[in-house]
Amino acid sequence: MLFYRYQDEDVYDLRRHPFAMRAQYLKAKKLVLLPHWAFHRLAEKAGDPKVKVTMLVMTARCGSTLLCQMMSRVSGVLTMSEPWALNYVNSLFNENRIDSSENRRLVRSVIRLQCKSDGNGGNGDGDSGHVFMKVLATVAAQAPIISDLFPEVLLVFNTRHPRPCINSFIHVHSRSSVAMQNISNCLMSLLVMFLWRL
Repeated sequence: MLFYRYQDEDVYDLRRHPFAMRAQYLKAKKLVLLPHWAFHRLAEKAGDPKVKVTMLVMTARCGSTLLCQMMSRVSGVLTMSEPWALNYVNSLFNENRIDSSENRRLVRSVIRLQCKSDGNGGNGDGDSGHVFMKVLATVAAQAPIISDLFPEVLLVFNTRHPRPCINSFIHVHSRSSVAMQNISNCLMSLLVMFLWRL
């Protein structure tokens, strides 16, 4: 599945859209569905990223959105706050809908296309030389694959102590009917963080 964006609708503009996945949902004009083989062929044509790539793997409520907003103001940096493509691939694998070899191929193809320099620059300032991408903690499970396929990609893990993280989550979602699910997701993120450190 590819998201088609028009020039006047930049879903990576953090001043207008703090989270890419929400902007993609709200602003999509077209949705292009491709079989995996066609997606891989398209990614093969794009090739490996020709720009520096930093992936910020984070837990919820850790200050990563503020960090992304700061990076979005750096000239030549294209900042992506939570595009969910890798998260979706991880879900497919965890649900046994794809095997490990297809998971690896999809991780490669997603990064090739997600980090393809398109000449729009990070902040409308010409071609970007650096992609800074904030991804969910679940992507930590793909870190060994990413490191193997793209050793030049810098993987950074961002978190904070679990107690203020959970308190912040409870405070933000205390009036929401899905608060317990969100707290559960936060706890799962912290577990992933712990396991990643082992």
